[in-house]
Amino acid sequence: MELPKLKYIPKTQFITEIANYDALIIIFNHNLKTILQTPTLEPFSKCIANQYDIDASIGTSISIIYDENAPGKRIILVPIKSNFDDVDDVRIYGEMGKTVIKCALDTGIKKPIFYFATDPINKNGSINKEFINFKQVTLLGVLRGLYIPLEAREYLKKNSSDISDMGIMVENESEDINEQLKIIEAYQQGRQLAQDIGSASPERGNPLQCAEIIKNAFKGTKVNVEIISNYSIIEKEYPLMAAVGRSSSKIPNHTPCVIKLTYKSPDQSQVKDNLFFVGKGVTFDSGGMDLKVGGAMRGQSRDKGGASICAGNIINSNYNCSKILFKLYIYYFINYNIFFFIYY
Repeated sequence: MELPKLKYIPKTQFITEIANYDALIIIFNHNLKTILQTPTLEPFSKCIANQYDIDASIGTSISIIYDENAPGKRIILVPIKSNFDDVDDVRIYGEMGKTVIKCALDTGIKKPIFYFATDPINKNGSINKEFINFKQVTLLGVLRGLYIPLEAREYLKKNSSDISDMGIMVENESEDINEQLKIIEAYQQGRQLAQDIGSASPERGNPLQCAEIIKNAFKGTKVNVEIISNYSIIEKEYPLMAAVGRSSSKIPNHTPCVIKLTYKSPDQSQVKDNLFFVGKGVTFDSGGMDLKVGGAMRGQSRDKGGASICAGNIINSNYNCSKILFKLYIYYFINYNIFFFIYY
């Protein structure tokens, strides 16, 4: 699934970029009237203040305001209600991100600008370490809300959401936002791959179809993909897996397979250890079709979480990689050979 184009907009370029977007989404956690005094929001302060005077919900819940000067003449206020102490954690940003993008979609917005007007400052005047990555978590929540399941995309013949572009603007410009956006894109690509594999039905996500999804995902990367679907080889090299999958081995659409994803460090002279990750992927389990009364276990006929996560995690480190992403995700493994075994 294609992601929206994420673009960092420095505050100095905001005015020139307004025409390219159709909404301004303001994420804040301080008193609203204080936020309006910032130079970035000054052009919209009168309109927001007037709405604030007649609507008690402004600043306490998501609000949409009409403003002639705003991108697309729309402003969405997104208050984060928290003291940023040990009672809350950064997930409140992710949940709010998912909620606000659903609101944006319902409104018909296609190219919003997300403006992080404040940092999550606690009562002591400092940022709680649990909230340091609040911008990344918010945007991952937004992208989570835009995800369309594999089978829905194929039915609708649609490979992207209605949000085509997202501008990102921050009040505190002390960090390298462009590198953060690359990391976010990489994480989301990994998560989407895991979701595509894990959520597909037994008929759309049978072993060989899952293998094809993974093979296509790793095209053009440094990860070698090997698919073992010969059941005689599986019986010899993976006897326990063969025992579990023997009832489906005679059915072409549901024959078991093993997917090996191998990453080798470019400098083999520095390799000291080999790391192995094994993910189980049960595409159909007749014994788990519906074991509980009232349909409580309906859907337990498949269990592909382990295999999905293995594939998603390694794609993280290969999609739009930058030196920062390597430090965060791959650098720990850079001097090792990594083998990912995924079996179905």
